[in-house]
Amino acid sequence: MWMDELDRKYGGAFARSGRVSIGGASPAAEADTELRELKILRCGGVLRMPAADEEQLILCCDDGERALLGSLDGEIPNGLQPGEIFIATENGALIIKNSGKFLLTGELEICGSLSVNGRYVDGAET
Repeated sequence: MWMDELDRKYGGAFARSGRVSIGGASPAAEADTELRELKILRCGGVLRMPAADEEQLILCCDDGERALLGSLDGEIPNGLQPGEIFIATENGALIIKNSGKFLLTGELEICGSLSVNGRYVDGAET
């Protein structure tokens, strides 16, 4: 695996897995020791707050900074194709298919206007 090669090159200080001990915006994780005030890396505009007890990949930088790269827990949904996007929480999920189709699981709330094929839909409160 390429990360094993990087670990050997950098003396085992490149990346490791750890279990999140404190979730949220200023997370901590247990690896060999407890690492506090970890940075959270994001892919583009997607940010996911780490939750306690998740196994995450921790990037260890030359300057001493450490950052969570993402969860190692969870499975890839059946049928997910290269280039498609899967976002999940405890009670909902979104899959963006290569065809442009959005598959949503959970409750949908739209704040703002909604148009379908160029026609605006009136928002009625329930």
